[in-house]
Amino acid sequence: GSGVIISAEGYIVTNYHVVEDATTITVRLSNGTEFAAFLVGFDEQSDIAVLWIDAEKYPLTVATLGASFDLVVGEDILAIGNPMGSLGGTVTEGMISATARRISVGGNVMTLLQISAPVNPGNSGGALVNTEGKLIGINSSKLVSESVEGMGFAIPSNTVVEICKKIIEKENSPEPYIGITLSEKYTAEVLEFYGYPKGAVVLSVYNGSPAYQAGLSKGDIITEFSGKEITDYKALE
Repeated sequence: GSGVIISAEGYIVTNYHVVEDATTITVRLSNGTEFAAFLVGFDEQSDIAVLWIDAEKYPLTVATLGASFDLVVGEDILAIGNPMGSLGGTVTEGMISATARRISVGGNVMTLLQISAPVNPGNSGGALVNTEGKLIGINSSKLVSESVEGMGFAIPSNTVVEICKKIIEKENSPEPYIGITLSEKYTAEVLEFYGYPKGAVVLSVYNGSPAYQAGLSKGDIITEFSGKEITDYKALE
């Protein structure tokens, strides 16, 4: 996958689906330098994830943000990424085909930029920039079909900034947290029907979180927390 450095402190934005099933994450800069990365947090619905690398002694090149709400159809753009997972730094050109295309991605309805620049597997999480080199979006997905060509999509930069800010602020909050997301599908009644114990079903675990350190994994069922019986996900909200 691909990613974009958004702060000198080491924060990097990518797509959630790029790191969704990762057990370890490594960030490789354009010059080949590698860092172990930590998953700060994510927003599954918007397909945004924020990573962090400890690069305090390393000068990072931070992306310059642009405004996605100023974009117009026909505007020239460039997509940067790591297509096929081995061609890092690849740049393709195209234009804005639509500024607010509502499509369903993985069951989530998203409002995305539609672009004509070629994007391929590995481009996900990469930068979409205007002709001034300013970040106007994060490349997210592509319609794949024998009858479809030149139809890519990107998350608008204004949405990216808003989501990343929330994720980073939550991480830096002094409030305690568990570090998991829970499945709303598995209610007490559903679990009972399938013969599982009642509890909160873990959908994902944040890397480095207290839950991660405690050994929780996707699919685990939490039946008790701090001496309190847990019957479904609502009990842990």
